[in-house]
Amino acid sequence: DAFIALERIPAAVQVAPTLLFAEALVAKGDTKQARGAVLQAIARSPDVRVSFPLQSRLIELLPMDGQPAAAWREFRRLRALAGEATEFISGYFDLLLVQASRLKLEKECARELEVEWAGGDGLPAAGLALVEWQLSRGDAAAAEATCATLLARADAGETVMHKLVDALDKAKRPELAAKAKERLARLTPLNHDASLDLARRLHQVGQTPRSQQVLRELAARAILNDEIAGEVAKAFLEIGLPAEARKLFAEAVAADRSARNYAVHLQYARLLREEKDLAGSRQALISAFRNPANREVGEIVAYLAAANRLEEFERELTAFELAPELRSEVRRVVFKEHETAGRAEAAFAIIGEHPELLEGDLPARMRALAVKSGAFASATALLERGLAESPLENDAITKSLASLYGEWAAVELNALQVDSAMTHLRRGHELRPDDFPVARLLSQLCSERGDRKTAAATLDAFIAATTDAVEREKARQLLRRFRS
Repeated sequence: DAFIALERIPAAVQVAPTLLFAEALVAKGDTKQARGAVLQAIARSPDVRVSFPLQSRLIELLPMDGQPAAAWREFRRLRALAGEATEFISGYFDLLLVQASRLKLEKECARELEVEWAGGDGLPAAGLALVEWQLSRGDAAAAEATCATLLARADAGETVMHKLVDALDKAKRPELAAKAKERLARLTPLNHDASLDLARRLHQVGQTPRSQQVLRELAARAILNDEIAGEVAKAFLEIGLPAEARKLFAEAVAADRSARNYAVHLQYARLLREEKDLAGSRQALISAFRNPANREVGEIVAYLAAANRLEEFERELTAFELAPELRSEVRRVVFKEHETAGRAEAAFAIIGEHPELLEGDLPARMRALAVKSGAFASATALLERGLAESPLENDAITKSLASLYGEWAAVELNALQVDSAMTHLRRGHELRPDDFPVARLLSQLCSERGDRKTAAATLDAFIAATTDAVEREKARQLLRRFRS
């Protein structure tokens, strides 16, 4: 039925349905039927645009253990279909390279490529395929010679050069790839991305003077096109010419007053910061944040850290005229700077001034920082304040605060500050009866003080509140011991 349905489809539009039907047959394990469907479709259309992709798929469906001679006949049919059409010829060589080894056609493939290339007078697509074949066979010297001839061919166009660069990159031949990229850059003089890539490649293979020349030519072009100025300046940095990068960045920023391309302004600010020109870096950042789409506030914080002005960052922010949400984001980043450096009191001071930041994972991070630094009093006071001011129950604050009271109590017990530890444990248990470390330590202290009733009540409250079966059983064991 499916074969009959395919026959009803006009020949001009039968490629996609035939290929889908063939794929379905292959998925069922019936490759022979799939080949039959493709052959039937080929026979129905004289149009090469239909028959070429179908003939290509037929070759892909040939069995590995078939007859090489029969497989080669199918390739000859494909070559005849390709004729002089560049697109089809390229597809023919691509398929030949992929299928030659599978179909045991290595000798035929090598001979075909040599014939089609004709010692450098043949088709550019054949030269490209021959380079790929020689590289795959490990014949580096032959590949280099073929590549040199191909690069000298005036009719080797953009498509061939793109594919040649890809093939040489894949083969890890950076010197040859740079030569192919240089030819491609000449073919596409208005494509600044190709020239930038060429400059980087030349630098990587040790041709730095030529790389610099390419970038200087691009820099001259940047006078007329500020879109590329930042990219060229960045490339100057990469090849070790910061002075030229700085000059080009300055020109690009001056021409972009509204910071439309704010990334260039940020790159310039970063360069000036690294060169210790902090005043210049600050000005470039102010310019960059004229664009409200710029949200890279980490660059502001990096500047403040380099200028030793993190402690006075609020005053510094005035010059940037940031929207309220970006000012809040700066505060979060500054908090993280202090957190990473272990400056607990400086970090907590930010929360003290801006309690609205106390959300998400910040309570847990405050807890960890307090434990690490010993700043328990500051952290618990801020978390208590945040809890009191929260309009709804705040599980993140409650959980972190209860655990922090338990950790503070453990430190106090080591210092024999038992009364203070008891106070903090009671508060932790009040906040989170289901916190097992707090409930366990509080019950043990109560028991040691002879208050077994409170010890038992603490564990009863934990057992009623917890959802952790393992901890519940541990609490019951403790409870049985207290009541024995």
